[in-house]
Amino acid sequence: MSQPAGRRALPRWILFSPLALLPVLVVGWCVWMLGGKGTVNGKVTLGGTTTVTAGIVIFTGADGVPFSARIDKDGYYTLTKLPLGEMKVSLTNAAPAYEGGAKDPAARPAVPKKLPIPGRYENPDNGLKVVVKSGSQTYNIELKP
Repeated sequence: MSQPAGRRALPRWILFSPLALLPVLVVGWCVWMLGGKGTVNGKVTLGGTTTVTAGIVIFTGADGVPFSARIDKDGYYTLTKLPLGEMKVSLTNAAPAYEGGAKDPAARPAVPKKLPIPGRYENPDNGLKVVVKSGSQTYNIELKP
């Protein structure tokens, strides 16, 4: 088989060298790092109408590794860089964090009234589950009193 004028075939040693795999490995790593993660955000409510304004949302995968985020003053949370697949959802009460490192209670900002999260939701086997998909998705959490 002849080559077109001006083009040379690559030497065989280049085609079969470990360096030939480098582009495949780089592309595979990028797909794994960028495409294999998900983001979940949503709002936490109690009894259908009341917004939960403090606490922590915890997603736990099949491997038992937890991922957590604080519930903000408006009842929203966001978890990023989650592995894909089914995760158990649990919630726990937590004191709000104080910004600015104020150690004196008088210097701390006023804390909004905190609604307690019912204790049964602290157990990862409470029945709440979400399937994390690649990209961003919304999962609102409705707690029963």
